[in-house]
Amino acid sequence: MSQLVQVHASRPLVLFRPEHTPARPAEQLEWVGLLDPDQLEPCLRSITGPCVLDLETRGTQFWNTEECFPIMIGLAWSGGRVCVDLHGLSDEQQALLDRFLLGYPDGFLAHNAYFDFGFLYQRLGGKFPRILGCTYAYYTQLAGEGWTGQRWGLKTSVQPDILLWEETNDIKLDEWLVAEGHVNTAGRPLKGEMWRAPAEILAEYCALDCEATYLFWHHHILPLLEEFPVVRSYHEGDFLNLVKLLIKQTVAGLLLNREGLVRTRAELHDAEIKARDTFLSHPEIAPHVQALQDFQVAASWDAQPARYLKQEVRKEPVKYTKSGKISVSWRKWSEKPEPQPKVAAKWLSWERKHEALMNRGAHEIINVDSQADIRYLLIDCLGLPVVLETDSGLPSMGEDALRTYGAIAKPLIEHRTAVKEIQYIDSYLELATPEGVLHAGWRVPGTVTGRVAGSSPNLMQIPKSRGVLENFIPRPGCVWIDYDLSAIEMVVMAEISEDPGLMSIYGPNAKPNDIYLFIGSQLPVIGPIIRATGYDPYAPTPETIKAAKAEAKVQRSIAKTFVLASNYGAYPPKLHRTLTLQGIRISIHDVEQMFDMFWRVLGGITEYKNKLREEWRVNGGWVSNPMGRPLCVDSKLTKDLANRVCQSGGHDILMRYISIFSWRLDAADIDWTPIVLDWHDQSIIEVPEEQAELADYIMCVDSFAELNQQMAGIITLKGSGGIVRSLAESKLEM
Repeated sequence: MSQLVQVHASRPLVLFRPEHTPARPAEQLEWVGLLDPDQLEPCLRSITGPCVLDLETRGTQFWNTEECFPIMIGLAWSGGRVCVDLHGLSDEQQALLDRFLLGYPDGFLAHNAYFDFGFLYQRLGGKFPRILGCTYAYYTQLAGEGWTGQRWGLKTSVQPDILLWEETNDIKLDEWLVAEGHVNTAGRPLKGEMWRAPAEILAEYCALDCEATYLFWHHHILPLLEEFPVVRSYHEGDFLNLVKLLIKQTVAGLLLNREGLVRTRAELHDAEIKARDTFLSHPEIAPHVQALQDFQVAASWDAQPARYLKQEVRKEPVKYTKSGKISVSWRKWSEKPEPQPKVAAKWLSWERKHEALMNRGAHEIINVDSQADIRYLLIDCLGLPVVLETDSGLPSMGEDALRTYGAIAKPLIEHRTAVKEIQYIDSYLELATPEGVLHAGWRVPGTVTGRVAGSSPNLMQIPKSRGVLENFIPRPGCVWIDYDLSAIEMVVMAEISEDPGLMSIYGPNAKPNDIYLFIGSQLPVIGPIIRATGYDPYAPTPETIKAAKAEAKVQRSIAKTFVLASNYGAYPPKLHRTLTLQGIRISIHDVEQMFDMFWRVLGGITEYKNKLREEWRVNGGWVSNPMGRPLCVDSKLTKDLANRVCQSGGHDILMRYISIFSWRLDAADIDWTPIVLDWHDQSIIEVPEEQAELADYIMCVDSFAELNQQMAGIITLKGSGGIVRSLAESKLEM
């Protein structure tokens, strides 16, 4: 490492304290560098204590063992940092290494446990070594957002922001990649090709990754775990259980009905064309499309070039000689035919374009996927109001703006929806195996509140369309067990704030109710309309709830906007804008009145938010979530404190539930496969049909009773679920 320049020391990492933590000098270590295969056995025997592990691999999709596999394993512990080139090991040495990995009692850490242990799970025949932790997860769980835009990667943050290294360990590797031509179009090194690098270069890179992770764990994370033991118990229990299950889930994959998706794609393509044509043939739109074509045709006529090239005029020679005879030159000149005019290439090009212009359909004149073309029609031609603007100051033609234009823009929204769904289907078909199995990937954790995020493809963003969802199906002979935690974030808010209004809905003696009707019925402007349906917020019945939902849809929608936006600190201007974009015409004065009453109705939440802000101030930038885990939040995001606390608390409860039912399913010898475990508040597993009833009972009754016993809250957690046979049955109201 070169001399340190402490450029990051002033960043407010809240719980973490950046401190220059250089790599340990080689002379202080027993084992360093690329390990000679003959030294493998004595080196492995010398390893004691927590050991950091890092894999360098060919490819990143650990489920695809034919194309993606480890090529180097790095290890760092108290006595050394080494790398093992797997290509250089004999079969006996490979077996020795695998026995060590499976049997090492003190356990392993990695900066990305999902990735590294995913590859080891495949290498070790579907078994895991003892996993101590994931330093990336610990970092996100203990740092949250120390500052706006903070990152948690080893190179992007740990080395420069925590260890205060002036430069990372990429330099030699990047120089080799560039020298060998492994670069992108911008000339930057392609890290996907790093597996090709000489073992000595790759080993140094890998060893320093292990070293940085070891130093981060030993000097920075462990002291915080002593201060916050709840983080360690959460991490080593529920979190690492989820990591293992997500690895199994990725390897097993999710079955698609390829033929069904292809049919759905064809139907969407037809719907896309129909919606486009419907928009362009609208009585108010079609004349402007025709006028645009007429204008373009006229402009084309005006731009017509000369048809023929200029011809040189033949000079007539003298006809008679001095003797009065016709001259030979004149005779030859007269016998030659008059040259025909030559058509200009420029005119031929114009003619082709002009003919195409004359024969164009409306969809060729206007591109409905073009923001500029739609802006021309709706704003310039029809004079519709500008609802939103883009960052560049132009009228926005996004979906939010289009919704405010009513029926005339509805086909555009339908067109875009069809196009978007086609893109999703294309992605699924491309990423699935020929057998139709989709091995989706994950980032664990994917958010600062603990939720996971999907990748390749992102299953968190599947379109809620029957044509798509009904083609995600169980394997033959199997069914899915699906379970949802009901209103988990609102339940968490009621539990921790003890707000009387929320307690009347979710509390121990609460009657079945609807949160949006409950709130809306007590607000000015919309409240009288909701109550006129017969609904009483404090004495609801199934009949009055059903009637209010049917007869006061708009008013319930307004209340829903207030409830959902409240956790994010939305104020009247933002609420008014959101409602306007939903096509709801309401004055800012009415919104302000409802806003004031909203927080009077939920006064307990206001008090709780004030307590959170004070806790954040006293702690210097962090608060505890309902399970006792610290959440660090940047000063610019404190209005989001309550939402962060509820989201993380709700997710921790889901994680606990996943641990409970996974252990109970295993204990009952159920042959189960995780499908999508961490779907915000939902989990889906796959089981053989003959074990479905038992699995359903374990997951939906037995495990849920255990969850409530462990949580021991004032409010009993509730959920719903059962046996389903497609994502359509799981995600759509039937």
